[in-house]
Amino acid sequence: MQAVIDLKRGLNGREMNREAANALAMRLAFQDGYIDALACCYHAGLGVKKDSETALMYARRGMELGLTYSPYVVGLILSGGDSKSMLPYAKLSADRGNPIAQEAVAMCYDDLGNPALEFEYARMAATQGSPAGIRMLAHCYDPSITTTIAVEDGTRIKSDKKAVELYTKAARLGDSEAQYDLGICYKFGAVGLQKHVLKAVEWLRLAAAENDEDAINHLANIHEQID
Repeated sequence: MQAVIDLKRGLNGREMNREAANALAMRLAFQDGYIDALACCYHAGLGVKKDSETALMYARRGMELGLTYSPYVVGLILSGGDSKSMLPYAKLSADRGNPIAQEAVAMCYDDLGNPALEFEYARMAATQGSPAGIRMLAHCYDPSITTTIAVEDGTRIKSDKKAVELYTKAARLGDSEAQYDLGICYKFGAVGLQKHVLKAVEWLRLAAAENDEDAINHLANIHEQID
């Protein structure tokens, strides 16, 4: 990947026009299987100057080649954040095994009011060890969240025990939103947990360390109550 980045900057100080650099980078990317990575780098500005046009070029080619991340990048660029527009691209990437896209599809189906498919794609991401996917799966099992469902053996279920298990797993893997959720559960005694201020503070502090404003506010509220 560094070779591709160096090439785009001008290998060994040689100046290259954009067309020549793109052509050589494309050939190198094909050889090393880096089309997906190039698309992501140019979309996010990682190691290279952010360039949506170039990112889209690589992502479209990667999509044609059946690569995993490329459809997701195409969707990010073209959808403008609209869930309905993003869905077909994210779903293509998700069905190719991309856990980030699986998370995105779950969120799209949440926005579009399809809890059954939200659960399906959250479970896909969770199965691959995605902390965000595990947290989304916890939301599906959480009885306090009425807009989601979990399905096991064809039966819709809600489970405090399963929700806590998944929140805790995602939180321990470093997902700040799960840390916040778990902190709130301990603060108010939700999903079958007993109120426990120390545990609430423990998890909310971790979320606050990631600049979660809600966690920061709840911590301040707890400290006010103690004082």
